[in-house]
Amino acid sequence: MYNKIREFLNVGNVLLSSQRVDRVNSNPTVILEINKVQELRENLIPLLYDNGIILLRTLKAQDFSLWLKLVDIYYKGYHTILEGKYLFDAIKMHMNKYRLTTNTKLYENKNRISLSEIDELLSKLYLIESPYEIKEGIRYIRNTTRLVSESVKIAAVDKENNRKIYDSISECAKDLKISRNRIKECLITGDAYNGYVFVIV
Repeated sequence: MYNKIREFLNVGNVLLSSQRVDRVNSNPTVILEINKVQELRENLIPLLYDNGIILLRTLKAQDFSLWLKLVDIYYKGYHTILEGKYLFDAIKMHMNKYRLTTNTKLYENKNRISLSEIDELLSKLYLIESPYEIKEGIRYIRNTTRLVSESVKIAAVDKENNRKIYDSISECAKDLKISRNRIKECLITGDAYNGYVFVIV
């Protein structure tokens, strides 16, 4: 059944995980993992619109609108420069639990700017020539013939600055025996876990 959903969406991979023995009330999960930005843009995102209007409502619509900005920054390669990385992280601080939390510890040592400041900085960012250029629907490193990888890769960096590169969060989680949710959390917050810092490459 889940593979039929994947076939309908025409994106990603279906991953099944069994019940976790180290957690009370854990249930098996089914994950649709999409790690190709082109698939997101061409196959999944259009399904969430009806005549140009986002189908999601209320808070999910807000998160989706912010997420679209992240996808665009990533697609154009701005996440590879300091200004883009700063904005990428600033946008994430307004999504999901950060938007709703009253836990001030989540914001310790973090500079949270307003959504209007984000929009202003985003306008300035787009005045900078993007690190990637798109020719006939294919992304290249600007002013080169080198292609940009369409898959999101995860790097786990240890205290000695050694890097392990993984093709997906699931692959990283399995190898390091860390939950996917913990890795995603670390990607969002920038926090280390079990001696690793996780970054998208």
